[in-house]
Amino acid sequence: MNPNDRLVLSFEQAHALRGLDTLAASIDQSHTDNIVGLRKDVMALRGNFNGLMQEQKTLGFDDSSGLRKNLQVAGNAVERIINENMSGLAESDATRLLVALLSMRHFEAD
Repeated sequence: MNPNDRLVLSFEQAHALRGLDTLAASIDQSHTDNIVGLRKDVMALRGNFNGLMQEQKTLGFDDSSGLRKNLQVAGNAVERIINENMSGLAESDATRLLVALLSMRHFEAD
């Protein structure tokens, strides 16, 4: 399953803080300091998670979004230019360019 905005939001709304609220309501008040500390830890994790998700959005959740999409579009454009617009280019040079492009796409897939 690929991440997306809807899944991130549902995870964020449904899990850790709600669990702490349930726990806080069911335990002795002498443990409130522990719950406060846990809540701070969860909020720090939430901040880290949000930062990670922002980076993932920039990269792209899949091949049709973000930098991944931009890289794919640019690769297609370069291939089209090599094949169509460089008729004056020696075949060996065009082949080297295509090999470099294929290598780039291999690393893109990784």
